[in-house]
Amino acid sequence: MKIEVFHNTIKSSLWGLLSKLFTLLCAFAVRTVIIYKLGTEYVGLDGLFSSILTLLNLSELGLGAAIVFRMYSCIVAEDYQTINQLLYLYKKAYAIIAVIIGVIGCVISFFIKTLIHGDIPDGINVYILYFLFLANTVSGYLFAAYRTALFTAFQRNDLKAKVQLFSDFIMYGLQIVVLIVCNNYYYYAGVVLLIIVPRNFLYTYLSHKHFPGLNPTNMPPRSITNDLYNRVVPLIGHKVGGAFLVSIDSIIISAFLGLKTLGLYNNYYYIITAIIGITSIIQQALVAGIGNKIITLSDVNVYRLYIKISFAWRWLIGCCAICFACLAQPFITIWIGKRHLMPTYIVVAMSFYYYLWQFRIIGMTFKDAAGLWKNDWFKPYVGMIINSILSAVLVYLTKNLLFVLIPTCFVFAFLYFPVETYVISHNVLHVHPWLIIKKNVLHTLLICLVGILTFFICSRIVDDSFGGFVCRALISVTFPNMVFFLLLHKTEAFQMIMPYIKKLFHN
Repeated sequence: MKIEVFHNTIKSSLWGLLSKLFTLLCAFAVRTVIIYKLGTEYVGLDGLFSSILTLLNLSELGLGAAIVFRMYSCIVAEDYQTINQLLYLYKKAYAIIAVIIGVIGCVISFFIKTLIHGDIPDGINVYILYFLFLANTVSGYLFAAYRTALFTAFQRNDLKAKVQLFSDFIMYGLQIVVLIVCNNYYYYAGVVLLIIVPRNFLYTYLSHKHFPGLNPTNMPPRSITNDLYNRVVPLIGHKVGGAFLVSIDSIIISAFLGLKTLGLYNNYYYIITAIIGITSIIQQALVAGIGNKIITLSDVNVYRLYIKISFAWRWLIGCCAICFACLAQPFITIWIGKRHLMPTYIVVAMSFYYYLWQFRIIGMTFKDAAGLWKNDWFKPYVGMIINSILSAVLVYLTKNLLFVLIPTCFVFAFLYFPVETYVISHNVLHVHPWLIIKKNVLHTLLICLVGILTFFICSRIVDDSFGGFVCRALISVTFPNMVFFLLLHKTEAFQMIMPYIKKLFHN
C-alpha cells in the first residue's frame, strides 16, 4: 500500500478542514441555543464536565500514539502481519480502557459538587448529567473505535473526516431540535449516545474497505510489546500533562469563581478551540509524513524540513492570535450581547495563552513523530505541579480570572518550549538548541509588535455593528500578513516554502 505523502496530506487537510468548519458552525449554533434557551451557567456545566472527562480520557496513556508510531515503520516495510498484531493489542487495550474510565468516573462523581462554586441551575441534577457525559466518553472506546489508528498511520484522515462530517450533521441537528422543542438539557446530552456507536461502525466499514486484510489476529511478539511499553511509560506523563495543563483551568474557575464565570470564559475559550480545531487539521495531516521523512531523509534535510514547516506555522499561529485579540470582543457583542463580555485585558491574555500553547506544536510534532517521549519525561510532571499550585493559590487570593492564565503561559514559555527544543535539537535536527530558540523568540517579538499595532488600529473603530466587525476583520487579516510579507519575504525560511505554495496552487 503505497502512500502518496503530499497528495494524502492535501486531501486529508481539505476534508478535515471541511469537516471541522461544519462541526464548528453546528457547535456554535448549539451553544447559541443553549445560552438563549437555558443560560450561561449551562455552558459552564458543559465546560466543567468536558474538562473532567478530558482528564479521564488519559486512561489511554498514550498507547494510541505509540502504536501508530510503531505502524509507520511497518507500513514502509510492508509488514502487514505486525500491523494486524498491533490492531489486536489496540482492540484489547480499548476494552480495558473503557472499563477503567467507567470505574474512575464513578469514583469522581462523589466529588462533583465540591468542584462547583455557588448555585447550580434550577431543576438540574448534576449527578444524572455527569453520568450522561461519562457514558458518552466510555462509548467512544467501544465497537471497533481502535481501527481509526489505520486512518492516521496510512495518512487517510480524509476518510475519518467524512464520517465525522456525516455523523455531526445528524447529531447537532438532533441536539438543536431537542433544545428548542423540549428545552431539556438531559435530552441534549443523551443525543451523543445515539451517534457514537453508528459512527464507530462507519469507521470499521471504511477501514475494511480501504485497508483489506488488516484485521486483529493475535498478540504481537514480546519484543514489540516491550518496545511499546518503553514508549508508553514516558508517554503517560506527556498525555496527562498536556490535557491537565489546559483542563485544570476550567476546573479551578468552576471551583473558585463559579459556573457563570466559567460560562463566560468558555465562550472565549470556544473561539480558541475552534481556531485550534482548524489549524490542527494541518498538523495532524503532517504527522505521518514527518515520521516517514525522519526515517528516510538525511539530518540536513530533516532540519530544512523543520525550518520550513515551523516558519509557516508561526506565521499562521501569530496571525490567528492577533485576530483573536482584535475580534473576540466585537464578535461576542454581536453573538450574545455585551453582558457576556469579559475585560479586555483577559482577552489579550487569552491571545498570549493561545499563541504560547500553539507555537510549540511543530516541535512537538517532530518529537512525537520520532518517538522521543522518554527524553523529556519529567517535563509534564513539573508543569502540572507548577500550574495547578500557582493557579489555585493565586485565584483563591485574588478571585481574578487572569491568574488562571498567567501560570499556564509561564509553563508553556519557560518550561515546555525550552525542554522540547533541546530534545528535538539534539535527537532529530542535530543542531544547537539556540538556533531554534533564537528563531522562535525573534519571530514571536515581531508578532507581538505587529499585534500591538493592529490592536491599536482596530481599537480606533467604535462601531459595534456587523459592519464594524467586518472592518476590524479585514484589518486584522490583511495588515499583519502584509507586514510579515514585507519583512520576511527575503528570508531563507520564506524562500524554502515558496515551492510548496506554488505547488499547492498548481494542484
